[in-house]
Amino acid sequence: MLSKAAWATPLWALIDPQRILRAGRELPVLPQYVLAGIASAGLTVLQFPLYRNLLAGQISSGGSVDPILLDKASSFQEWLMVIAFLGAPFLYGLLWTITLKYLMLLTDRQLSFRSLYAIAGYAYLPRVLGLALISFLAFGNPERVPVTSAAVFLPNEWVNRAVYRLVNWFDPFSVWGIVLLIMGLQTLTGMRVRPLALLVLAPWLAAASLFAAL
Repeated sequence: MLSKAAWATPLWALIDPQRILRAGRELPVLPQYVLAGIASAGLTVLQFPLYRNLLAGQISSGGSVDPILLDKASSFQEWLMVIAFLGAPFLYGLLWTITLKYLMLLTDRQLSFRSLYAIAGYAYLPRVLGLALISFLAFGNPERVPVTSAAVFLPNEWVNRAVYRLVNWFDPFSVWGIVLLIMGLQTLTGMRVRPLALLVLAPWLAAASLFAAL
């Protein structure tokens, strides 16, 4: 049975990450993933009525319909989004853990699967804050589907273009998560930041390129 302190650890990881990540080998693995999944899915559900009303307004006005909004407002897509956001933290952590487990073979330091998975879970937490900000902006300005990346400066009609997907990949909350991941690795291995940053940034940038090309 996990203690109350264990469930509070994810919150402290955002306030004082180095102190929390220093205990990486003993970090609980479950709380960060459960809290991130529930919070992400809950924030997504809160946005559904707003997207439906906004889509109805665009259709009734006879103007152009936001393609991002059209995807978000379908009931089938809504359920898919809830399931996706519930499972996203676990999948994110698993992919990073497997990737880093192999990449760490290039160094003389090895970390357990558990330690890597715990750290990857904390690296996901800033994304939840990003989703919370999107929810806040959506209710504050219901005329446009909010974006927290530099893609906000691109027209919505570009949503299916490679350049939009590439720019949208680099939002501040994703970058924050990458920084937490590097901090966690540095704290546990004692290695210099530069080689660890290369280990983390190489697959992250490769994934960005692949995502943009799809």
